[in-house]
Amino acid sequence: MPSICSPHLSLLFALPLVLLALLMASPSAQGAQDNQSSTLIDAAVPNQTRQAVVLSAVSSAPSVSIAPVVNPAEPSGIGSFVVSLSAMSATDTVVSLGIAGTAQNGVDYNGVDGQPLPATVTIPALTLERSVAIVPVADTLVEGDETIVINIQLNSGYQLGAHYQAQMLLLDVVLPSVSIAAVLNPAEPNRIGSFMVTMSATSTTDTVVALGIAGTAQNGFDYTGVDGQPLPATVTIPALTLQRSVAIVPIADTLTETDETINVSILLNSGYQLGATYQAQLLLFDVDRVSPGSTTSGTSGTAAVQTESKGGCGLSSGIGSLLLLSVLLVLRVRFAKP
Repeated sequence: MPSICSPHLSLLFALPLVLLALLMASPSAQGAQDNQSSTLIDAAVPNQTRQAVVLSAVSSAPSVSIAPVVNPAEPSGIGSFVVSLSAMSATDTVVSLGIAGTAQNGVDYNGVDGQPLPATVTIPALTLERSVAIVPVADTLVEGDETIVINIQLNSGYQLGAHYQAQMLLLDVVLPSVSIAAVLNPAEPNRIGSFMVTMSATSTTDTVVALGIAGTAQNGFDYTGVDGQPLPATVTIPALTLQRSVAIVPIADTLTETDETINVSILLNSGYQLGATYQAQLLLFDVDRVSPGSTTSGTSGTAAVQTESKGGCGLSSGIGSLLLLSVLLVLRVRFAKP
């Protein structure tokens, strides 16, 4: 039987001991080694470089921009704006909106669902933009153009683009129409006449209506306004009201004149359009009479003047004839032969 050399015997006993030592190695020792490696890496990478890496990760988020497309307009012109991403996202992107301006969300305009514009808009995954409609709410007020201001609000899923605000106009393009009508003819010596100027819709501001005044009666000579001055070339309809009455005061004189005309026309202006009846004709009587004036249709352009009834004289002559007939009958009976 061969003999086992002493060195070989030592190796056989030492190998199991090495394996046992490796199996019983402490986990804390491994952790300490990892920490030592991390410390070595931290020492090798400067702090400025680590900050740049973090900023680069943040700046990789897409930017969001907004742009107006079409201004909305009363009564039914739908407007819109578009919200866009600089790069597609694999998931939906919810963009926060700030809505302001002189036009009121939910009062002057809504979304397509009839509700106020929401505070967020969602750009679907794998798309770059989303269009949002603005639907005006029609009313009878003349308000003028109003602003709609929409801002992109910062959120964690994106950064602000170069154009993060859009301003639009809610156009109030429907102008009210203005008409005129004679109310009462003036008459010397002291009966005050009048005409009425009327709008088809109220306005939130005063409406100045331009007038053209003509006729055979002379403004400021045969008649004036209530202030004793000639009738002015404009009449102001106060805000939130529909009409304004204008008085005509005759100037009494000792002349015997025929009835004279007063023609008042609505002149076109930027704040309104002409109504169907934009002219009125009144008569300035030289005696106190009781008929209203007449109006002129804007479609025909001809004056249909109402004449005053002069039936008082006919009534008096009729009563006189009846009395004369009664006297003749009495005389005939009295002197009739028996």
